[in-house]
Amino acid sequence: MATSIKLGWHIETTGGVSANLFATAKRLHDAGHMLALAVVIDDVALANAMATVCRYVIFRSYPAGQTFRMGNLVDTQSSIAEANKVWANHQGAILNLDKRCFVQTRNEAGINEFDSDYEIRIQQLAEAQGYRSGMAGDSVGTPTPTQWQWRIPALRRAFEHGHAAVLHEYSAFVNGKPSNTPLCDPATRDYYGLRHRALYASVPADCRPLLLIGESGLSTVNADSMDDLRGYNALLCEDAYVGGMAYYGLGASQYNLNGQLPAIEQLVMSL
Repeated sequence: MATSIKLGWHIETTGGVSANLFATAKRLHDAGHMLALAVVIDDVALANAMATVCRYVIFRSYPAGQTFRMGNLVDTQSSIAEANKVWANHQGAILNLDKRCFVQTRNEAGINEFDSDYEIRIQQLAEAQGYRSGMAGDSVGTPTPTQWQWRIPALRRAFEHGHAAVLHEYSAFVNGKPSNTPLCDPATRDYYGLRHRALYASVPADCRPLLLIGESGLSTVNADSMDDLRGYNALLCEDAYVGGMAYYGLGASQYNLNGQLPAIEQLVMSL
């Protein structure tokens, strides 16, 4: 399978389009051009199917993930207690989930000095059931390199035990508002689409686990150009720790980029 492919999809609860998404992913797999990543929200059956044709899959339960409360992380013990509670709330959601999937337990929920304790405990609980964790799911522009260093214990353990860090990396915001600035724009990409480079450079080499970019695309969530996605793929290929990016959003997403599927398939086939 080609290893020069870092592109993938973010798929919300899909209804009638899941079969088409899987069929496209399978054609790419069978042709030796496997998608790098699929992020699947709530649909265990689709996550399991994607695990057979994608290099990496993140499963995220929206309702179970909403139970996470950053404000409950005030010391080590409270962080562990929060992890125990959130993981317990995921048990129904991950029932019968393929063990190849990473489980992401929170999404764009922030960071503080104690969330490393939370992530370590989630890793332990995931391992006990044969899963791997997808850490954090940070939003655009967060955390700072200094805040990222708060996670060094969890990042080191993730590196040692095969878990992943999850970041969201959209293109630039201009004057605080979403824009159609390309991901590859050289004036803005270091802070936006390539923000992971500054974060990973801020920690020791053994604290750089697999990175999965759980959401990406134009910050307006309009359709990106195939030229920009091709260029972004090439940039991500320069970073060995990056497993892939998930283009947002397909399936039943309100942003509905399903119309780009044929063009994306053609792009991935060319890589």
